Amino acid sequence: MKAIQQYVWQGIENNTITEGKILALSRQEVNRRLAERQITPFKVRRRWVWQPKAQPLQTMLTFTKKLSTLLQHHIPIDQALQILANDHSNITMNYIAQRAYDEVRAGKKLASSLEKTRQFGSSYIDMIACAEQTNQLGSALTHLKQHLHHQIALKQQIKKALSYPLFVLVISMVITLALLIFVIPQFESTFKQNGAELPALTNALLTLSQHLRHHWQLIGILITATYCCYRLSKPYLQRHIPFATLLAYLPFLRYYYNHY
Repeated sequence: MKAIQQYVWQGIENNTITEGKILALSRQEVNRRLAERQITPFKVRRRWVWQPKAQPLQTMLTFTKKLSTLLQHHIPIDQALQILANDHSNITMNYIAQRAYDEVRAGKKLASSLEKTRQFGSSYIDMIACAEQTNQLGSALTHLKQHLHHQIALKQQIKKALSYPLFVLVISMVITLALLIFVIPQFESTFKQNGAELPALTNALLTLSQHLRHHWQLIGILITATYCCYRLSKPYLQRHIPFATLLAYLPFLRYYYNHY
């Protein structure tokens, strides 16, 4: 699911300067949609608006539930989408409904309209397309709603199952660092006073403790740089099939990769 941004634009419509706001995925989409409305933009800038991190499944479920409810009350699809587009409580759902409404009013199918928003998976789009062909859109939305409920519940169960091992791992790392930085140096002076030859493992621990105490700034920079490289390369990794295959066999890494 690609992030949706708010843009502020100024343009010329019927020889008159006008301005407004629009939700879009990119500046190119803003220019294209304004051109469809016979508006020539001369200034488009992104407006930074704080919004909580998008939860794709929850957004899909909310949109599906509301659209299903409106259709069950025999409200036409275009009017139902217009009602959802006027709901500004969720910026992502607002964009989906507004984009779908514009496309449907232009004579497009709902499935192709939702596909252009780039917020839905292929299976969701395929089911909507089949439902439109068989005139079973209401029942299809009900089925999708149940399926999304099941996916969200399963995701929450996995999250709860992984939270305890993650907590234990973090605590273990903190305790290990505390031992290396504060406890091991106390034994180092005792070993030197006795003058005994130390085993290789003990020497390795003492060396590691010294590096942590004297070069902790470099270690912090290395960790920060590694995290920044990961964040910058994540879009590429999402398209890298061998890496995705590796994650399929490492559930813990897959969970961290998908959520962070």
